[in-house]
Amino acid sequence: MAEFVPGVLRAADLNAALPLAATKLIDTNRNNSAVVSADPHLALPGVASRVYVVRASVLWVANATPDIKFCWFAPAGATMANWRYLGNGTGGEALSARGVAATLTTEIFQAADAADDAFDMWGTLIMGTTPGNFGVAWGPNSSNANNSTVKATSHITAIRVPA
Repeated sequence: MAEFVPGVLRAADLNAALPLAATKLIDTNRNNSAVVSADPHLALPGVASRVYVVRASVLWVANATPDIKFCWFAPAGATMANWRYLGNGTGGEALSARGVAATLTTEIFQAADAADDAFDMWGTLIMGTTPGNFGVAWGPNSSNANNSTVKATSHITAIRVPA
């Protein structure tokens, strides 16, 4: 990394300070599987050995079967201990669930009610020595023909913490 020179503002310094953001432009449906996988649109590029403050707001809909579950994905060696979330509790719209997930890949179950819902998740991502994309992963909670859908306008943002 280049040495900081007082009074000199470099383009690389400005670019590193800008937030990263991605917004889904189309809905993504998943069915006939209970596998959680990366969302193709809710992903951002990460630099090795850097720290990011990350937040995602996911709009989704699913029937009571299969429901839905969420977690993060990141390159090998990345960690995100104690990330937070806010969403539905069991019982749909009447309750909210908030809590702390133990690891990057801890899957958080959300009870569905066939109405549009939101799931917010945030935390501090510590990249390992491997660069690559990080973002939201999700999937149906059970395998059947009904869709679990993450909707357009869902988004993810990240700010790189200065080294």
